[in-house]
Amino acid sequence: FAIVFSLLVKEVKVQSKRNEKNFYSTFWKEAPKEYKLFLVLVTLFSLANSSDVFLILKSKQTTNSDFTSLLGYVFYNLIYAVASYPLGIISDKVGKMKMYIVGLLIFSVVYLGFAINNNFILLWLLFGFYGIYAAATEGISKALVSDLVKKEFKGTAIGLLTMSSSFAIMIGSFLTGVLWDNFGAAVPFYFSSAAAFITAILLIKLKSN
Repeated sequence: FAIVFSLLVKEVKVQSKRNEKNFYSTFWKEAPKEYKLFLVLVTLFSLANSSDVFLILKSKQTTNSDFTSLLGYVFYNLIYAVASYPLGIISDKVGKMKMYIVGLLIFSVVYLGFAINNNFILLWLLFGFYGIYAAATEGISKALVSDLVKKEFKGTAIGLLTMSSSFAIMIGSFLTGVLWDNFGAAVPFYFSSAAAFITAILLIKLKSN
């Protein structure tokens, strides 16, 4: 009896693995072109992005103060929290893709600002707009993906987007460190700014098609 039971358990496990493989295969085959392109573009943008630690380090160069730099980051989080709800409402009216693109353009301007800024007051403005960028993209990107795929694939689609962008940001943070050490603190911010702008343009073309 024990032998028969063990064989049944093994069969169930094998069948489960097959079903899981078939599910992911079906998901990718049935995923619309818009989702796949969005996934690729967001992942590529994330490679040019980096940990927010670099924003704190860059702001420290401007202020020469750890406390002020951290306070600026707290301000960013405050703006992010306050702006998320109203921007979510606006995105429902104007379109989630439009809102995401606006967020990327804000990111581009903010990172350009961090690259060239030496002004203490402007630093707070940059952190504030960075909070607006986060509010316009973080949750909205997941809602956008939910609209692009079938109901039964929403969790998988969001999970794949989160996983790919997270791994890409880890690599991007390493690249940012390399650029910072070899070419100066401003260079990775110029690079990220340009990448965000290019991604926004490509998403505009994707939307128009």
